[in-house]
Amino acid sequence: MNHTRNAVSMRRIFTIPLLFLLGCFLAVSLITPSLQSQSADIVPYAPAPPSGPTSGYTNISYNYTIYSTDHTAQWMFSWGDGTQSVWITVTAGADRITLPHQWTTSGTYVLQVQFKDQNTTGVWSTPLHITIAQQTTAEYPHSPRLISGAIQGYTNTSYTYWITATDPNQNPLQYRIHWDNDTISAWTTFTASGTPLSIAASWQNAGTQTMLIQARNTLGLATAWSPIASITMSPAGRPLTHIYRLSVNGTDYALELPSDTTARLRNTNSTAVTSVREIEPGTYLLDINGDGTWEYTYIPDTGVLTAYNPTHTESFTIPTIPLLILLIVIGIILVVVILFKLGILYVEEVPVNKK
Repeated sequence: MNHTRNAVSMRRIFTIPLLFLLGCFLAVSLITPSLQSQSADIVPYAPAPPSGPTSGYTNISYNYTIYSTDHTAQWMFSWGDGTQSVWITVTAGADRITLPHQWTTSGTYVLQVQFKDQNTTGVWSTPLHITIAQQTTAEYPHSPRLISGAIQGYTNTSYTYWITATDPNQNPLQYRIHWDNDTISAWTTFTASGTPLSIAASWQNAGTQTMLIQARNTLGLATAWSPIASITMSPAGRPLTHIYRLSVNGTDYALELPSDTTARLRNTNSTAVTSVREIEPGTYLLDINGDGTWEYTYIPDTGVLTAYNPTHTESFTIPTIPLLILLIVIGIILVVVILFKLGILYVEEVPVNKK
């Protein structure tokens, strides 16, 4: 009897753990498909679209940027024209990737980016739609001009030059300069169409130097290089006639400032010479058309040309205080004469006794 009871007891002891393990196995079997189903429903993270222009013109390069602080991830750009970039990693210490691209035909393109890392490949970003048009000649900026600056001066001396251009659609413009040593400056910041922009330049070597200007609008349309501006520099200390180029209403003038004679303004397209007067050190009045009227004020050091207001012709002036005294005396005489005429003021005759 005792042996039988022990056998029954042992069966109970082993049955309970087996039932527990069987229940866990069934639970796991039921939960796993559910987790797999939920995992399949999770959509991988879609990165933000790249930033950059959403419109432009054919055969012009535009820059597009994505931002990332994960230096292990790689990125690919799909340009929407059937081409893609290679996989690119953010450079150490940087937080973005910028790539240029240009489209050869007009149309609307869908730009997207995709990322991947060691464990996963993300989906393509939301699209950035870009409209590319075929540019026409009429949409390009007009040729830039040098409107003010020294074309004859001293070496190792800083001179201020003013340049400008206009855009047919009033798009803002930026400029760059091609210097005589075959170097090209970086593009300037954008300024309003037709607004003059100043740049400073100096030359170390004596002789004739050159300057060319190019303008570009916000759509990337650039002008051809401007006509060459020749600039002659001489060693400092040598007697020299400073010559400044001025462009007024489309006509070019040369302001000549000799060191020992009177300044003059010369029309570069004719032999006409007009008046110049220095009203204070470094500031000159200009008579552009030679009619005896000062139309502009010019400061060579800064290159600033402004309309002279009010315009006036040179005339003889009488000192103010003597003129005031004269007017007072004439007024008194006129009052006395009027009083005599009205009988208010008269001279009484007094008889004189003769002895």
